[in-house]
Amino acid sequence: MRSLPYRQFSYTQGEVRRYPLSLFALFQPRLKSLLRGSLLSLLSFTAGFLLSGFPNSHPSPWIVLPLLTASWGTYETLRCMKRRWDWYHGGVLLLVYTDLMVLMMLLLFLLYPYAHWLTRAT
Repeated sequence: MRSLPYRQFSYTQGEVRRYPLSLFALFQPRLKSLLRGSLLSLLSFTAGFLLSGFPNSHPSPWIVLPLLTASWGTYETLRCMKRRWDWYHGGVLLLVYTDLMVLMMLLLFLLYPYAHWLTRAT
């Protein structure tokens, strides 16, 4: 198992502070980041929840934007999947399942107000 590339870190005045590469993976789209994928999904779920006006749901086509953002977050989480199974792979799989639940909830927020046959509204 390979570890992340670290640079030396020193508090002396003569040397420049260097941080581990993993701290900045959140802000670099080319690097894999579980935190970025989870944050995208959870923030898009929050936005979709606020846009839908739950529990008094009303039709809002703007929920498509959080749905697309949550899809991007799911893709970011899937990028972190390994080929061989280990405990890290199991944790990523659990996060993928939570992302899928977020996607299904956002689809419910998007489509439920249009389903008048379920509510028997006239």
